Parts: sequence; C-alpha cells; structure tokens
Amino acid sequence: HGMRMPLGEHSIASVADKACFVTDGNMPENFSRILERIFPKPGKKLFYRLPRSENAKNLAEIEKMCLFLYENGFSQNSVIIAAGGGAITDSAGFAASVYMRGIRWISVPTTFLGQIDAGIGGKTGVDLRLDGRICGKNIIGTFWQPAAIVLETEFLESLPPEELRSGAGELAKYAILMQTEEG
Repeated sequence: HGMRMPLGEHSIASVADKACFVTDGNMPENFSRILERIFPKPGKKLFYRLPRSENAKNLAEIEKMCLFLYENGFSQNSVIIAAGGGAITDSAGFAASVYMRGIRWISVPTTFLGQIDAGIGGKTGVDLRLDGRICGKNIIGTFWQPAAIVLETEFLESLPPEELRSGAGELAKYAILMQTEEG
C-alpha cells in the first residue's frame, strides 16, 4: 500500500519514451495521484479513456486506441499502462499485443477481482460482436504477458462492498480448486 516507484528506476515505465495510461471513466478521484506516484518518470504521458465495462471490449474500440497511439507517435519503445478492471486490462493488453506487432504493457488492476484474475494472467481479448450484440465473450484474443503487474491496494479503498464480495468469491473459488487438485 502506498508504493513509490515499485518497478525501480530502470523499469520499463521509467525508460519508455512515452506512456499511455488506459482507463475508463470509473476511476476514483485520487487515481491520477496514485498513478503519478507509481509511475513518476515516463517522458510523455497521455491518457486514453475506453468506454466502461464490456463496451470497451470490441475490435472497433481497439482500432480507435491503436489509431490514438499511432497519431501520438507511439513506438516499440513506448508502453501502455492499463489501469482498471478486467475489461480495461483485457482491451489494453490486446491492443498492446497487436499494435506494431506487440509493444510492452503494464497491468494495474484496480478491482479486487482484477487483482485476483483478469489483470495478472496475460490473457487478453475482446468480444465478438454482430450488429452491436455480443456473440461470444473473449473470442478474439491473444496471450501477451504484461511486462509488469502492479497491485496497489489503495485502489481497493474506493470499491463498493459488492465489488469486494465478488473478488472474495473468486478467491474462494481458487482456494477450493487448489485443495481439489492437491487432495
């Protein structure tokens, strides 16, 4: 809690020529301050906002994000920093995997569920859609490991109780599955 430069002075975030913070409109007030403390060094910092939740997870949104990166001169020396729940880490990670055939990205899951599951696995993906409706969840995707994962517990302080219960349920599921595999 309250980390300062957790990735070190010579980390990807510190030496990147540009950093794109990918978020949605759901971030707590102290979000920018927390990110600035975690990633104080990147040269040029830009923010890209995706739509909230599953609305972010489609190829049209990925194309818009890649165009934003291109128009702002992002290269393979740049980094995407995905800060949000599972939809944000899935979408930003997928964009990182396909932009310029792959650039580095850092996962900063800000939900309890994301810190347990979506933000740490390197599985990225978007939904397959037809006429605006979801035909299949995460049908289009890649495995593109984040260069780093930052779990900052301060983000959890702004979550409503139902979000914490959801993450706790996922954690319990993993505990049960691990006992089943061992026993």
